[in-house]
Amino acid sequence: MGAAGGGGFGDACDRDAQGVLDDVIDGYVTIEEAERKYGVVITGDSPTIDVKATEKRRARMRGPAN
Repeated sequence: MGAAGGGGFGDACDRDAQGVLDDVIDGYVTIEEAERKYGVVITGDSPTIDVKATEKRRARMRGPAN
């Protein structure tokens, strides 16, 4: 089930990764949404942020440098 939300402010890739993980733990965002919307890669049974994979994912989401 989805929830209504605001459009937010700024680039979603700039959102604090720990805040995204907290939202996953609290059930506001799924692990899949965390990666797709915010570029935060979360792994493990005890969810943790995969820092290197998150950096790579966010770089791909931002596209080539101008």
